[in-house]
Amino acid sequence: MPVPDLDAWTRSDLTMRQFSLLLVLWTRGPLPVGVVGDALGIVSPSATGIVKRLRKRNLVTLTMNADDERLRIASLTDEGKALVEAMTTVLANCEEHMVQNHSV
Repeated sequence: MPVPDLDAWTRSDLTMRQFSLLLVLWTRGPLPVGVVGDALGIVSPSATGIVKRLRKRNLVTLTMNADDERLRIASLTDEGKALVEAMTTVLANCEEHMVQNHSV
C-alpha cells in the first residue's frame, strides 16, 4: 500500500470544525443550520459563521426552508461532497497504513 498523502489536509485548508460540519452534512444530508450546530455541540450563530465561510468556498449551499422562512437549510455542493470523499479516503488510508506498519 502506498504511503498516504499526509499533505492533503493542509491543501484542503479546512479547520477541524469546518471538516466536522461537512461530515455532518455528508452523513445526514441537508439540515437546518441550528440542527448542524446541535450536532457539533455549538450554538447556531457559530454554525452560521462556519456555513458562511464554507459557502464562500462553494462547499456548502444555504437555502430558505419553504415552510418556515426563518430556517436556513445547509447542504453540500458537488465540490463539497468531492472534498469530503477525498478527505475520508485519505483518513482511511492513514489509518490502514498505521495499522499495517505499527502492529504489535
